[in-house]
Amino acid sequence: ITFVIICQWRSKIEMGGGTYFSRGPSKTFLAEGPLRYHATVKIDCQQIQKLGGNSTTPPNAILVQASIDKNTVGPPYRKALIEIDFVYGINRLSSLFEAARSAGIITQSGSWWVYGEQKFQRSKWPQVLEEHQEIGERVQEAIVSWIPKREVQP
Repeated sequence: ITFVIICQWRSKIEMGGGTYFSRGPSKTFLAEGPLRYHATVKIDCQQIQKLGGNSTTPPNAILVQASIDKNTVGPPYRKALIEIDFVYGINRLSSLFEAARSAGIITQSGSWWVYGEQKFQRSKWPQVLEEHQEIGERVQEAIVSWIPKREVQP
């Protein structure tokens, strides 16, 4: 069973002056204490950028930074950039690009990206994936290596 609660952050109201009232984070949400205590995974998602569109048309996607604030089933305090298309959902190619960049499989050299001996522009990422299918396998291996090994207690 999965139970998902979505909360909207709100700014805390200043209570006037003293150092006692200005401590802690400047944002909160309804029932913050109980949700923090009972939650198994707490993900904070913030829109970083609007993608596509121009001054006359609305954007067709957004770039979101998801940060794990609490995680009792895995390592906390991880961050990820996720591109969300309004028609197709999470952009798998963009997520794979970010994972490959984070794992050091591809590196940036000026405005070019480098994989082995091949240089390419960010817009050519789908063609690079088709030519080098081992990139996906290397990203999968990197993701598995990021997960810490837990010893099983008998």
